[in-house]
Amino acid sequence: MTKLTELWQTEAIRLKEHHHGTMDDSAYIYALRAQQLSPKQKVISRAQRLASASGLTQDISNYRSLAKYALFLLLVLSVFSGIGLAYAALGSRSSEVNLLSAWVAILGLHALSFTIWLVYLFVPKRNDKDYPLLGKLWLWITKKLSRGPNASLVPNALFSLTRQQRSTSWLLSTISHALWLTVLVSALATVFFLLSTRRYTFVWETTILSAESLENIAYILGLIPSWLG
Repeated sequence: MTKLTELWQTEAIRLKEHHHGTMDDSAYIYALRAQQLSPKQKVISRAQRLASASGLTQDISNYRSLAKYALFLLLVLSVFSGIGLAYAALGSRSSEVNLLSAWVAILGLHALSFTIWLVYLFVPKRNDKDYPLLGKLWLWITKKLSRGPNASLVPNALFSLTRQQRSTSWLLSTISHALWLTVLVSALATVFFLLSTRRYTFVWETTILSAESLENIAYILGLIPSWLG
């Protein structure tokens, strides 16, 4: 059993007893007192036995499985979203493509979402609304898939732990970045496929901006990547 699962079970038992009163531990407490364990180990061992007896252990295992299924579903949707972005940029019937519009279609939303994430990263979190949107979507789907009397207790215990460690933002941000990366990779792969199977003519000019203006925009956009080589 991993340390995370042990702490998760312990926190779940703590929350359950906080809301519903002390659980009956008479079958375990005397045996634990006789063992040469530290107070922390005794608390964790008691929680493990109570969680196993009350079904919390199985509920936590089910929640972890459902979280993986929810993430897989979002990854699949991200792949199709990336394909849609690529076709929006290059997949029209016209073979003439404006480079600036193609860049905005593929990378504009990514750049905007990443900028918003950077801003919120340094803003104190007052409630769950401040966390990354895709991370919250993953939690929402997992919650909808969960069933049983402990459906709300299990995730509450998990995020009580992450809030104590101040890692909730990092966990949900990791999920969010993984989904955005999947969108980007699938979009780039689709762009490569379209460029390999179709003939496109790329143009710079627009009705308002001249070619020189767009070249300056392209230079500015490529400035930071050029520093990275």
